[in-house]
Amino acid sequence: MMRRFALVALVLGLLMPVYSMAQENRSLKGKISDQTGSGLPGAVVMILSLNRGAVTDLDGTFIFEKLPVGTYTILVNYLGYQETKLELEVPVSSDKPLEIKLKEDTKSLGEVTVKDKFNDGSETRAINMTKTANRVVTVISSEAIAKLPTRNAAEAVKRA
Repeated sequence: MMRRFALVALVLGLLMPVYSMAQENRSLKGKISDQTGSGLPGAVVMILSLNRGAVTDLDGTFIFEKLPVGTYTILVNYLGYQETKLELEVPVSSDKPLEIKLKEDTKSLGEVTVKDKFNDGSETRAINMTKTANRVVTVISSEAIAKLPTRNAAEAVKRA
């Protein structure tokens, strides 16, 4: 009887640290949205101190698994919105998802200038540009556009 009690105590003693370690790792779930509550897909969520990141799915949700209990700095980036940094405590027991609403970035681009690099509108040059391009390109010279019975450049590209 005493031997059986000692064996049960030993097994429980060995399993208790494993159980307590499993309790220390938590998951962090959340949703990144705009001010109206619409999810933002593709937002980047970083836990700076752990150097871990996640990207939100189509609904704007993200998840971090196996986080040790503690306080972390979360950084959220999304194109067209202000970068958001917040302090967050990952508690031992919490299943409530985190809600982060981003504010739009009102900064805009300055003036954009488009310059014409190719002044020579010859058809030979257009053919050479198409052949030497390192990706799929359609180049139409001004001579070729003039020969086509089209009303604008968009129709000329469709015919080419």
